[in-house]
Amino acid sequence: MRQKLSNKMKRNWENRKWYLIGALSAGILSLLFGS
Repeated sequence: MRQKLSNKMKRNWENRKWYLIGALSAGILSLLFGS
């Protein structure tokens, strides 16, 4: 049970990490090319 929960948490963190990276790079790109 605990193993399954930790796996779900880890997968959730992976998704969130990529979402954060994407949001950051999108913001940086818009700053670079928006001005």
